[in-house]
Amino acid sequence: MADNKRGVAWSYLDELLNRRVLHQRTLSGVVVDDLLASKGTKEMMGLFEKYTGTTAEKLKASGGTSCAGFVNCYGQYLGSKDALGSFDIDARLKCFLGSFLPRKPNWQAAWGKQPDGRGIGKGHAWVPRSNATRPKKGDIFLAAAHLHIGIVIDASGDTWTTLEGGQGTPELDYVSRKRRNSDGIKGWVDLDLYFDGTVQAGLVPKWLVGWWKVNWRGQTYYYRFDDRYEVKWTLRPPASPKDIPLDARDTGNFGLDINRLTIRWGATGSVERFSKVPGGIHDDGQMQGTWNDTERLSAEKL
Repeated sequence: MADNKRGVAWSYLDELLNRRVLHQRTLSGVVVDDLLASKGTKEMMGLFEKYTGTTAEKLKASGGTSCAGFVNCYGQYLGSKDALGSFDIDARLKCFLGSFLPRKPNWQAAWGKQPDGRGIGKGHAWVPRSNATRPKKGDIFLAAAHLHIGIVIDASGDTWTTLEGGQGTPELDYVSRKRRNSDGIKGWVDLDLYFDGTVQAGLVPKWLVGWWKVNWRGQTYYYRFDDRYEVKWTLRPPASPKDIPLDARDTGNFGLDINRLTIRWGATGSVERFSKVPGGIHDDGQMQGTWNDTERLSAEKL
């Protein structure tokens, strides 16, 4: 399903990217190609509303811009029931499904917005910015220092290409293609992990919690899954089932869907997918999986 969503995302974005550039300008030292405007011909204003969910009149009345609405419309097109354009999307992803965020983000008071404030339960789909991994075309980025959100087009070099709403003022707003420095980006939503069907909801099942021996490339690793959807790995075997991995090499978040799970490791950004071995010798004690959807993994509970 995630692969199909990525393809749908690309088609949606390419429709915008292939539009004739209205005008090119430099905004705070960044090259900007304006593709849609909140004012202009009837066709232009209709397209702006289609892709942002708002109009020039609504923006002027609210005093806001279209960046969040642009991402929300994108998410809705892909089939998301969540407001992916939320400025607290990182916190909402990391809160368990249906739970309330521990505190209201500052932007609610600043903007007078009142989203439902509930967790999405997909913390493994949130990727903090690091040098270990990069977003792919279609992933949703969140700015670090100010209230802004947009969509990644190309992050292969030092300068990233993005698509962003909110590139103007409440009086005249734009959806634009930008070439920007990635230093100001807090992190991003990985579309593949967001749509892969796994989630953080309710209690982690007892069959998973505890220590597992994992084999990869002929070497043994030891994973400890806890009941808060977090996993750590070490090369040292545990002295007892209650042992804590004090020398953990990395920590990851995982989501579940019945008998399968997805891990995203924090330091490396690697993604591992496991499922129970059907008809295994130990009903709840064996899993098989892949590392980054390529190399095979096997796991046995200790």
